[in-house]
Amino acid sequence: PNGMFALHNAVDLEKSQEPIVPGLFMGSSPEVFEQVIWRISEGDPDLDFRIFFGCAGWAPLQLESEINRMDWLYTRAAVEDIFEIDAYDLWDVMIKRAMAEKRFLPQETAHPEWN
Repeated sequence: PNGMFALHNAVDLEKSQEPIVPGLFMGSSPEVFEQVIWRISEGDPDLDFRIFFGCAGWAPLQLESEINRMDWLYTRAAVEDIFEIDAYDLWDVMIKRAMAEKRFLPQETAHPEWN
């Protein structure tokens, strides 16, 4: 499987896909990457994107089971979070938001990056 993914806001690149959340699409095909690079080189002012490498996989219903056991912290998803928060701050911002929503958990940890 391809381990490189593009999150982007270009609705016309993913005609066969539903958005992850409104205004956010994921592509992993060579064609999507080619179009993203082409639009960047053309100076498309409306294109927002992030590129990610690597992925994790789950067996059927494994993720749902882990969420039900409260093995995961999760929070609402919004396209603004992906594209407007600095990539180096995104983890900290999302952890703080999730912790604030689940106040029964400790609010600070010495090394959240170890999680």
